[in-house]
Amino acid sequence: MKGALREKIYWQLPAWLWGLFIFALTSLPKLTPPSLGFELEDKVYHFIVYTVLGLLIARATVQGGRESLRSGIRRMLWISIPLSFIDEVHQAFIPGRFCDGLDALADILGLLLAAIIFVLWGSRLAEKDRSIYCNLVKCDT
Repeated sequence: MKGALREKIYWQLPAWLWGLFIFALTSLPKLTPPSLGFELEDKVYHFIVYTVLGLLIARATVQGGRESLRSGIRRMLWISIPLSFIDEVHQAFIPGRFCDGLDALADILGLLLAAIIFVLWGSRLAEKDRSIYCNLVKCDT
């Protein structure tokens, strides 16, 4: 039981923490990130933050190659796309924030980039991550 909990923590905790970080940021009224010097800079932030979320959720669903990459990517999209919409709707209830369809589009594009990264390099990333995990807990696989 202890090993199963440690494994869940290793694979899932980063995605959960990043998701909570996003939720905390979007709960702040009048959040003003550093300026990038152009008009749609907040869309870039959405894109980057959700690319990272997508990578972490894909990592959690693939778990070092235990599951096929295609299935893991599909699960990542099924989990993360609704989260992006829920986050946008949630912002409509925060003073100083608003629900923006272009933000949701930037979120989804970031998630699609994460999926592309996993399609191209997912096997290699999963293999390296699995070897890191096995070095930490001395697993047999």
